[in-house]
Amino acid sequence: MIYSLLLGLIFTSFSAKADGKTDTLTVKSSMVCEMCVETLTEALEFESGVKDLAFDLEKNLITIVYKPKKISPDEIKEVIASKGYWADMVPPSKEGFAKLHPCCRPDVPH
Repeated sequence: MIYSLLLGLIFTSFSAKADGKTDTLTVKSSMVCEMCVETLTEALEFESGVKDLAFDLEKNLITIVYKPKKISPDEIKEVIASKGYWADMVPPSKEGFAKLHPCCRPDVPH
């Protein structure tokens, strides 16, 4: 997967790719470190329809290139939330949040 710094993106945005078969979704998340990126990469990279991922830790943004015929933006956000992270306005699951490494949890003193 390609990790890159994304500039000028705020919250969720959609755009069609030139081939018309993929869309791009940008999600505001609660990720804070490289371990968060690793957890989310593992969760998303094998989802059917997810084609590419990029993370901007500084802005807490995940950009996902996906095939809308295979997976929806809501389904992508649910995957992120299931791992214990906010996905725009979708709250993290309690189960996923409880499994996060302490460095990924804002309620644990560092």
